[in-house]
Amino acid sequence: MSRRAVTLLAGAALVSALVACVTNPATGRKQLIFVSQEQEIRLGQEAHPGIQAEYGAYDDPRLATLLQEVGGRLAASSERPTLPYTFTLLDSPIVNAFALPGGPVYATRGLLAYAQDEAELAGVLGHEIGHVVGRHGAEQASRGQLLQGVLGIATIARPGVRRYADLLGAGAGLMLMSFGRDAEREADGLGVRYLGRAGYDPFGLPRYLGVLDALADARGQVLPSWLSTHPDPGSRVATTRGLATPVLERMRAAGTVPRSAADEFLPRLSGLVYGDDPREGFQKGATFHHPALRFRYDLPEGWTSRNTKQFVASVDDEESPTAQLVLRLVPRETAGELSPQEHAAQVARKNPQVTLQGTSQVVNGLSAWLGQVSIRDSGGATQRAHIAWIRHGGLMYELTGAWSQEAAPGTVSALERSIRSFREERDASVLSVEPAVLRVELAPRGQSLESICRARASDLAAPCEELAQVNRVEAGAVLETGRRLKLPLRQHPMYP
Repeated sequence: MSRRAVTLLAGAALVSALVACVTNPATGRKQLIFVSQEQEIRLGQEAHPGIQAEYGAYDDPRLATLLQEVGGRLAASSERPTLPYTFTLLDSPIVNAFALPGGPVYATRGLLAYAQDEAELAGVLGHEIGHVVGRHGAEQASRGQLLQGVLGIATIARPGVRRYADLLGAGAGLMLMSFGRDAEREADGLGVRYLGRAGYDPFGLPRYLGVLDALADARGQVLPSWLSTHPDPGSRVATTRGLATPVLERMRAAGTVPRSAADEFLPRLSGLVYGDDPREGFQKGATFHHPALRFRYDLPEGWTSRNTKQFVASVDDEESPTAQLVLRLVPRETAGELSPQEHAAQVARKNPQVTLQGTSQVVNGLSAWLGQVSIRDSGGATQRAHIAWIRHGGLMYELTGAWSQEAAPGTVSALERSIRSFREERDASVLSVEPAVLRVELAPRGQSLESICRARASDLAAPCEELAQVNRVEAGAVLETGRRLKLPLRQHPMYP
């Protein structure tokens, strides 16, 4: 290539970079962004179905409307009010919220359960809108383009968590963006700003950051690290309080009464599902039940399970697993109307690195294919596992049991027994199970939370320490008359 051509290419690259270097009107910061607003919007919209598939929207029109109202009020006060914002309440007990580029914002029912007033919910949503307005996702994508040298934005999850992105699917993988401390501080500042502009108490955000800090202290972490987009909440409480003080002073000087709306907010939480929803699957003893899909199977004694809408993963030891059993629902577009044997043949045909050995069988009255799978990895090593495909209720289930050399004697046969135990759920008490729900009640006169916990031990679905966190009270302190309490109550003798 001639020197002139090299010079022209270098000049073109420089012009391209200068064109992409934009000043964000909300922060005044220059950003190197190669993603147009249209691409940014499309990126978020394309990721949305993956988020929905992984968690599902929580089915409560009242709370969905609340989220839209609060989020819409904040978005309208931002520097990017014309973006197609959406606000979705996810059906997950995890305490989390996040945003995708271009406008999709999400909060979980777990997060809602710990909020005490509308201003705290607004603080969380304002922070997430801050990420959108700050174009932090677009920045991440642009950095990925620079590093990878490609225009496509396939994965923006950190390498350390990409394995979880693979498990959760492309849409959820976008959710795993981990913003740096500067971006978090920027979103905090914007969130407090939007609280004030929308008429909310600007201390709503630091109050909820304090909740995250308390949960982290009590449980070691607020969220699984692979879901957290809000690192180190404790160090940010004081900072956001400092930001909120002048905002509150300006609101008062202008004659604006800051909105918290606790009396309106708390009653709307009555009936909110609390914790895991057993209708979507739960483990009781050594048996995993799924009432909604009407199946059950047995696990080796002492095993524990992690349940999502996409798979159930059970392990022999949570800290140092040596064996696991994974149940997965085969997508309808893949399974179609194929029999288990036909599906096994299709898997072998499409994956030349996979060797399947097994037979068609009837397992507990269900059509099935059972056998072993051998997979050659890129290093030439072969991994083996038990595998089965079973038809039930018009759906195809895949069960895979894998083990390592460190697994205890008898593990291999125990995995096979577990797979063969898959059967239709017919227990009426399981099929009628109901989740625990929050009930908002007035505190009895002159009582403490501890005394309420003792008196209602058989009704409460959480320990008293957890109730103290949910309500932000000292368990032993006498409750003021008229205080509203959020109490997670059992609705069914089987669960929790």
